[in-house]
Amino acid sequence: MSGWLASAWARTFVAGLAHAGVRLAVVSPGSRSTPLVLALLEHGGIEVRVVLDERAAGFLAVGWAKVTGAPAALVCTSGSAGAHYLPALVEARHAGTPVVAVTADRPPEERGCGASQTIDQLGLFGAQVVAWHDLGPPERSAVALASAHTVAVRAVCDALTFAGPVHVNAPFRKPLEPAEPTREERALLPWVERIVARPPAPGATGERRLAPDALAAVADALARAERPLVVAGPLAPALAPSGRALHRLLEAADASVYAETASQLRHVPERAAAPSRWLDDLGAVLEAAPPRDQLPDVVLQLGPMPVGAAWERCFSAEELVRFVIAPAGWHDPTHAATAHFRADLEPALVALADRLSDAARARRIEAASPRPGLTDLAAAGRAARDGVALGAAAGLGEGAAVRAVAASLRDGELLVVGNGLPIRELDRYAAGRALGLVVVSQRGAAGIDGLVAGGVGAALAARRPGTLLIGDLALLHDLGSLGLLASTGVPLRVVVIDNGGGRIFEELPVADHPRTRPHLAAWTTPHGLDLADAGRLARLPTRVAASEAALADALAPPPAAPELLVVRVDPTSAARDHRALQAAVAHQLASPRSST
Repeated sequence: MSGWLASAWARTFVAGLAHAGVRLAVVSPGSRSTPLVLALLEHGGIEVRVVLDERAAGFLAVGWAKVTGAPAALVCTSGSAGAHYLPALVEARHAGTPVVAVTADRPPEERGCGASQTIDQLGLFGAQVVAWHDLGPPERSAVALASAHTVAVRAVCDALTFAGPVHVNAPFRKPLEPAEPTREERALLPWVERIVARPPAPGATGERRLAPDALAAVADALARAERPLVVAGPLAPALAPSGRALHRLLEAADASVYAETASQLRHVPERAAAPSRWLDDLGAVLEAAPPRDQLPDVVLQLGPMPVGAAWERCFSAEELVRFVIAPAGWHDPTHAATAHFRADLEPALVALADRLSDAARARRIEAASPRPGLTDLAAAGRAARDGVALGAAAGLGEGAAVRAVAASLRDGELLVVGNGLPIRELDRYAAGRALGLVVVSQRGAAGIDGLVAGGVGAALAARRPGTLLIGDLALLHDLGSLGLLASTGVPLRVVVIDNGGGRIFEELPVADHPRTRPHLAAWTTPHGLDLADAGRLARLPTRVAASEAALADALAPPPAAPELLVVRVDPTSAARDHRALQAAVAHQLASPRSST
């Protein structure tokens, strides 16, 4: 194989990516991927970012694609390099995020014979991708060159159609560096230029709309419901409906909504027009197992189920009518949904609002019984949240710290929230506000790896100041990405809650079992590290806050550049705050006014 053929092959492939809608490629350095990287750098229509670590590169691409909805490309060299993409592709697979991972490879004759930096890369990611393609080694023919372009377009189409990551394996023979074409290769030059010059043909598949019978079934159930509830779980910004569409549906169905922070729908300007419809505290109330006749009778679930076991218990009730509408994936872990539909949420909500006529609403209101409604439960939860004392035996309490971070968010900002306690505590202790926040989470697979890199990708896409709220163990899982954050210059403030380990395990049964309790450190894994040292190593401006006053001072100015804020909290306060909130909710539910 000649160097010209490898370069031409890569050029037609990269042109296919661009034609199908790829606008960002995150590449990690290596020799075998040289033709692809050079083609990307010389193309001009795709932004190229070089990231040393493939794991961080993967999460950066996923974070960017979650915000934009556009497919991002990953390119790495052969061998174990591609294996580092797996955690990010798992998240993309479960979050419905379009990513095309391109792994350069050795040619077939070098596989399985001890050749350096060579592993079996065919089907490398198994069921964690929605499709995979083997490009095959470059061949000296017009049809073969055109097929490289076709594979790229197909890969992007697959990522968009099936809402997830796609793997393309691209083997190359040496030489890998560009060269002048041979005499017989010159005849292919006009063909290559024609392929590269093809007009763009983005691989978007258009809106996935609810079928008429599905639309009728959901609208009819909402119209007849006594206590209809819309529930919004974690949704990427590119997949979530607008607050305007949600507000229209709530008005048409005379319904309430529980929207968790990561749904994009908790902090929306539209809630100012009808604040009583947003039941932010319903999740905390469900933990207290209120009477069945106060719970919703019809639920419209948008996307994944909200975080928390209480929702699974609620959604397991046989008598509950629950419809799930999701743009990607299957989101019914209780296997009790009345029906599950795959459709884009914005047009689905608009169509439902249009169908719910005034006559249907009147019939529902006339038939409603005077039983206590969802707003009574939400009022009890709100009173509990507002009245609970978020304290600490020493220093700053975790609930108070999370509440202060939420209060510091400004209209239009980016919020990236980590898994474990941070995402749960935002929902527990921070009420929604009429803000235009863009919220990014990694709830697809709900892991704690790659959160900093994912936040960097989201910040690059969002192009606005942002806050990343993360736990200490999650930060330790992604320390290398602090350097990536520093090098990009994006105005992202990383707020790490340093509570000395994985305190979420103190809320799980493992903390109370007589056999596991003495060994709880094996789960909480206290680290004993000064996390501020990590910021200094990455040359990030770093501050430490261990009191409410210091935290308020550190959060006051909006982030203008990358920075790290280490918030040191009482390690015992997370479990204490949660118990206090549960007790306050139980007290409110038991008071006479909660049933009037």
